[in-house]
Amino acid sequence: MMKINIKKKFILIFFVLITFYVYAAQPELKKEKINIKMSDGTELASDMYSPEGADKLPVILIRSPYGKEQYYKIAKALVENDYIVISQDVRGTGESGGINIAFVNEAKDGFETLQWISIQKWYNGKIGMWGASYCAYCADIIASLNTGLLNSVFSISGGTNLGKSLMPGGAFHLMMNMTWLHFSKIHQDSSLNKYNAADLMNVIPLINGFSMIGADKDINEIGHFIGSLANTETPQNTAFLHMTGWYDFFNVLTFDLYDEIKSNKGITNKIIIGPWYHDQIYRDNSKVGDEDFGSEALMGLKNLTPIIIQWFDYTLKGKQNEIANQKDVNVFVMNKNRWEQYDELPPLNSEEHNLYFSSSGSANSSKGNGVLKTINDYITNSDSYIFDPLNPVPTYGGANFHFFPDNLGVKDQSKIEERNDVLVYTSEALNESRKIIGNIKIELYASTEGVSTDFTAKLVEVQQNGYCKIICDGIKRIPKLTPGKIFMIEIELGYTAIEILKGNKIRIEISSSNFPKYDRNPNTGANPLFAEEFNKVKQTIYYGNEYPSKLTFRFVK
Repeated sequence: MMKINIKKKFILIFFVLITFYVYAAQPELKKEKINIKMSDGTELASDMYSPEGADKLPVILIRSPYGKEQYYKIAKALVENDYIVISQDVRGTGESGGINIAFVNEAKDGFETLQWISIQKWYNGKIGMWGASYCAYCADIIASLNTGLLNSVFSISGGTNLGKSLMPGGAFHLMMNMTWLHFSKIHQDSSLNKYNAADLMNVIPLINGFSMIGADKDINEIGHFIGSLANTETPQNTAFLHMTGWYDFFNVLTFDLYDEIKSNKGITNKIIIGPWYHDQIYRDNSKVGDEDFGSEALMGLKNLTPIIIQWFDYTLKGKQNEIANQKDVNVFVMNKNRWEQYDELPPLNSEEHNLYFSSSGSANSSKGNGVLKTINDYITNSDSYIFDPLNPVPTYGGANFHFFPDNLGVKDQSKIEERNDVLVYTSEALNESRKIIGNIKIELYASTEGVSTDFTAKLVEVQQNGYCKIICDGIKRIPKLTPGKIFMIEIELGYTAIEILKGNKIRIEISSSNFPKYDRNPNTGANPLFAEEFNKVKQTIYYGNEYPSKLTFRFVK
């Protein structure tokens, strides 16, 4: 039998005692199942986690349609740091009663849950909410009620202006809406597995695709509800930490809410933006499409959990910790692949920059002569293409729905740019690396043969090896037009942070479709959901002194 010398034996005992002390110091987790009754009598099933024998503590509420049990690890970590956590199934999901209509009841049910918490003996006067995606909306919409009950929110890929993501630029985010509703309906009826979301997006008329999964009424309800959110108030008394990714399809919601709150200087309003796609924050993965952003981009639950605890310690307990001492904006700058901090977004040390469209009259495809110039042309000119909704420009990469991993994040646009219905405008090669941080927009002068149509735009970095890297994209739907009349539109491409490297070029693609990310416009004035007839139309882009079509962004000094 092997003998252990005294020194080794002492070290072994020491580590056993330390391990015992550490685990003994952790509060024992107590779990209770409770039903919280709403004013209409509906009971919402909730799991309450607390330290054994706890008195009055801050409360963290998590509301979700995806099953309250999956947040156990986060709840456990918070309880071990002296919080009470309530994880709740929203109305009509999990073990909760009532009928679920996406988004519609979350403000009322969430507020009534806060009221219930506020009269419990273990409530210490402080409530925070945490959530991602739909769960983040549940928190954000309650904060907008400004009741004074909600002190702090950690919102991942969330916001209140749902139209920004569900109907960006007035178009229908088909890839997200169809897939998410299909996914949700499968939880209610597993036989709907026989349908493929990608096939449903190609059904004509499109409403039949939604009908096949029993979601046609949901589309109508959600559409009406989005309109009602136009009057949503800006949170006035809730501290916010936003987190999202450059390739997250919900990031426009996050940026919109951040911008709204930024106007109120009295609110703590911080934001963290990585290079991630939707839900990548939970994964130990730094690859986004074709590009691996390296170890600095890794998040995962092991890195996320300490940030959650630090945030609530700072805003609910007043601790001056690491997150308290960081600047309000923490962004991952792509190509440099490192984090940088700023006081606000866009950074104060940034300056607006314009690149103007120009060509010799044929910017069609990457073989054309479209250019981006720092000085606008004096002579007006134009480029044209035929938009055929039944032969749309295919979606390839970008901030897309995360259920399609092969069509997500950084992708080479070279094949897309071979099409004649894509106008391509390219800058000269940069003579030095330049950092772009902030919102990107296109000001476009155009005309159409249609009575309603769409215009799309995409920002691309052309690398020296020929790879055409998608950065961000946008769309603008014009519901009513006079054929042949020139008009001006703005296309919002959202925010980014990227350093365009020396020798690379900036490129803009202009077209009228990005399918199935966005639904197809029939060009007839008919609602795309119900359209059965689709017309080809000639689209014309104008530029020059009279019609200064341009790309606007911000260089950081």
